[in-house]
Amino acid sequence: MTRKITLRINRINFTVNLEDRSADFIESKIREDFLLESDNDVKVLLSAYLKRTEELFELDTKLRDTLDSLKE
Repeated sequence: MTRKITLRINRINFTVNLEDRSADFIESKIREDFLLESDNDVKVLLSAYLKRTEELFELDTKLRDTLDSLKE
């Protein structure tokens, strides 16, 4: 089963389906970055993407460091 969430970016609605398994987590992250009740500028989209990519980089780095330390 899925949950639908709609973002409005530059006056265009985008509806996405979120899998139940991760819907709560993803929706909370979307709500941190976007206003679901109003329009979001494309700059907000780019900013959110860069923010989440930086977080992913940090997590990837920590994971690699942990794996490397376990190999030693």
